[in-house]
Amino acid sequence: MADVQSQNTNKRPYSKPKSEYEEKTVMTKFINKTTKGGRRSRFSALVIVGDKKGKVGYGIGKSKEISVAVKKATDAAKKNVVNILINKKGGLYHEILIKRGATKILFKTAPIGSGIVAGGVIRTILELAGFKDICCKNIGNGSPINMASTTIEALSSQKTPTMIAEARGISLQQLIKGGHTK
Repeated sequence: MADVQSQNTNKRPYSKPKSEYEEKTVMTKFINKTTKGGRRSRFSALVIVGDKKGKVGYGIGKSKEISVAVKKATDAAKKNVVNILINKKGGLYHEILIKRGATKILFKTAPIGSGIVAGGVIRTILELAGFKDICCKNIGNGSPINMASTTIEALSSQKTPTMIAEARGISLQQLIKGGHTK
């Protein structure tokens, strides 16, 4: 009898392995294609993953079932993770204006305590990346996929003051004082 009980206690219910990334499904879309043989239905999903410490990525998945589309999008997002620079206060180092296709987005530094001022997909990306104080405005096209790719491209193109000083060939103190020459 004791052998039977010890065998049952070793069995653990199946649990999903913990991921280092937090994931959010931002968009799911139902797609219908009419062909000669009739209608073909599919689903599309957009998923954002991030660790709230400077790593974030997005992925798109398509399938006949919505759960499979979300799984594919999550896997693609984990493969496309990029590192993003965040200053000590949880904001941007400098203002960014990016135009990619029809999407145009403006990112601005915000005062401490103002939080994330953005909407939709951009807000989700900023939260999962780990930003605390940032202001953002979408000026162009509002397609979720375009906004996701443009946001991640803009945030990964950010440069620290040290990187800018090295590129100009001057010291950090000269950069802070406003000197642009050696």
